Amino acid sequence: MTGDPVFFSGKGFVSGTIKTITGSDKSHISMAVVAPLNIILCAESTSRNEGKKGVQVSLLSDRVRDYNGGVSTKNLIIKRDAEFYNLLENGFSFMRGRRYEQHILELALSACREPVIDEDFSSVFCSEFWAYFGKLWGVLPAEVPANSYNPGEIFNAELIKGRFGPERILKAAS
Repeated sequence: MTGDPVFFSGKGFVSGTIKTITGSDKSHISMAVVAPLNIILCAESTSRNEGKKGVQVSLLSDRVRDYNGGVSTKNLIIKRDAEFYNLLENGFSFMRGRRYEQHILELALSACREPVIDEDFSSVFCSEFWAYFGKLWGVLPAEVPANSYNPGEIFNAELIKGRFGPERILKAAS
């Protein structure tokens, strides 16, 4: 459903580094968005596309098929009312065109779970993108900066509103 986090467990060097530092098997996170005609999209901030690094949207089925690693999701169990979708729309308007994270220190601190003092949305990384929406919807604490989360922490988060369902595997790591 729209807003559900999609977790990735990659096999490459960067994914391996993230997993080692964070102690999690999750190296990336995106968000499912259900479009008209039940087309499921993948909204994320990623550095994977040369020339198009940052916030982008693609077909989730393509993203899962082409990913070198495992992919899973958890249902975000929350009331999806007009306010939820209004916040989603406003959030996408705000995030549209943002570049992938340019501040390496922000990435490093989030991986180490060190507090980041100021939220800076001039450029965003994957978990910062999902956490921004999580804070808008009130499922993550407002006082914790969005850029202090890593994918594994969101996977294991105890939400302050709603809850996550069990993990569902979309693609097993081979």
